[in-house]
Amino acid sequence: MTIQNTGMTGGRVGSGVRRRRAAKTPAMQWLRERTFQGVHGLEKIENGQRKAIPSMRIDTYIDRRNRVRYLSGFDRNKQEGGFQVANYKYRDHFDRQGTIYFFAHPTAPLVLVLLDIDALKALGLGSPAGALAFAKHLKTFWPDLYTEPSTGGSGVHGYLVIERAGRTAEEVNAFLKELQNWLRAEAAIINADIEAVEVKGACPVIATTSAGKVEAVRYGTFAKVPRQADERFEELVATTVLVIDKPLPAHSGPVVKVVQPKGGSGSWDGRFVSDVEVAAIPAYEQFYRNLGVDLRDKRYIVSANDFAVFCVLLRWFTARPVKTGKKKDTLPARKVQGLWNSLYEAGTAERPFNCHRFKVIRDYLSRNKHIDWIDYHYQWTTYDAVGQVATEGVACKWRLTGHFNELLDRVCQTGGGDFVVIQEFKKGRGEHRTPTPLLLKQVDPTASWIIRAVERVEDHEYYSLAA
Repeated sequence: MTIQNTGMTGGRVGSGVRRRRAAKTPAMQWLRERTFQGVHGLEKIENGQRKAIPSMRIDTYIDRRNRVRYLSGFDRNKQEGGFQVANYKYRDHFDRQGTIYFFAHPTAPLVLVLLDIDALKALGLGSPAGALAFAKHLKTFWPDLYTEPSTGGSGVHGYLVIERAGRTAEEVNAFLKELQNWLRAEAAIINADIEAVEVKGACPVIATTSAGKVEAVRYGTFAKVPRQADERFEELVATTVLVIDKPLPAHSGPVVKVVQPKGGSGSWDGRFVSDVEVAAIPAYEQFYRNLGVDLRDKRYIVSANDFAVFCVLLRWFTARPVKTGKKKDTLPARKVQGLWNSLYEAGTAERPFNCHRFKVIRDYLSRNKHIDWIDYHYQWTTYDAVGQVATEGVACKWRLTGHFNELLDRVCQTGGGDFVVIQEFKKGRGEHRTPTPLLLKQVDPTASWIIRAVERVEDHEYYSLAA
């Protein structure tokens, strides 16, 4: 079998089989010296989402390492037993014919890591312009920081080098977490128009015996190899170098503690909800008690903490409206759910998100005219017979009124709301609306989504989730 590819040459392996080859470039060598070569990441698409899977399972890697280490030329300091990413894989990556990911090198004096600035991901927050602006802001601290567009084009990838100063892989990874916390706090301080920022490419941790035999391996976090490394090599090699022993720069404003979940998965967990915003929760809880209401939906009772977390998150979204294309100020419950559950995992919210309680609070505020309804219509996403999207879903567009936000400011000042605030609460200046299915002109009354709407509106589930 002959595989043809520009820049490739053939070399015989076995009988009649050609192994792909590509010429080595300075960029490839530079990357090999700063990234782990024993295992790399391969791109896999699952349910329309990209994910990186290791090129080798941990048990396979341990077995190969313990066998290869006896070969001549094995360098114990390199920790890889002669493995390396093939030239043609780098070539395909640079030519956008494939995608590979890396871990930082566990023992090299200089290691490469990725600053992943996301926008318009799972929560639909931020904007491409906001991601670029935040990357530009980071260059006020690190002028030589190398950046390039993310694969999807909505975010920015920044690459910098860490000088490990003799530290272990575990210590390097701890520094990367510190760097990530610094970045998230800085994003919160300047109110960056992004969805998330992460540091990726943590080192794998390899435990060995005194004889050099591998006992255990813990993989790091994959980062995408810089796509433009070959064509912009001079810029890449000049990127910022952070010395692990030196402190990170001072923040551009008061330090903000960001809420992060204890666990969770996905790069969008743990947004920039600051300790200043979280500190308002006790006042909001007292405000709810002073209102003297008992909100519930059947067996789902709204607690003071539920109401307080609702207020914190709705104020957060009001200050950072979701904008995707032509859809502005859209607030699907699922987006609130992601942040709510992050607050729960961080120990701030007393229980996870519940769509029934969310609906009860929203409807209560709407009845008291504290919701600014831009559009109270919605529509579920529909699918055809083969499972393809037939009609894109439409969420309601709404936000808290400016008047209610002013009341919440006064609640924070008074520690829970005095008599005047309670009386002012009764003078809402918004509109009372109930989320309503969007009926299109000339629509078939027997369409499956309308039948589902009628069924679900009766048990309140339909517009609880869709709106």
